[in-house]
Amino acid sequence: MDSVDLYRRWIEELWCGAVGVAEEVVADGFVGYWPARTVRGRGELVGLISSTHSMLGPLSFAVEVGPIAQGPLVAGRWRGRGWRDDEAVEFVGNDILRVADGKFVEYWVASVELPAAGEW
Repeated sequence: MDSVDLYRRWIEELWCGAVGVAEEVVADGFVGYWPARTVRGRGELVGLISSTHSMLGPLSFAVEVGPIAQGPLVAGRWRGRGWRDDEAVEFVGNDILRVADGKFVEYWVASVELPAAGEW
């Protein structure tokens, strides 16, 4: 599987809640860098994804730009949609991931929640 297909699975399957695919797309030694935290290992990533779904479910993600691949790196922009306290929540983000041996080993993300309709 090339890195473009791997990224689509990352967003369209793993982040949409199919955490069982983590073994296929994420390396054991994975490290993810969020602005306020670092996630180490596949298990911690799956825990973060599951927690996100429990807070904002039902939750979905879609790729909006890319993915763009060059060498071991792949990047893309995505949009997430979910619910919190019976109100729609929408957020966007940009990803950069590094691939080694057919799986993601490093991840850098920047994301932001968008204002609710009428709050612009």
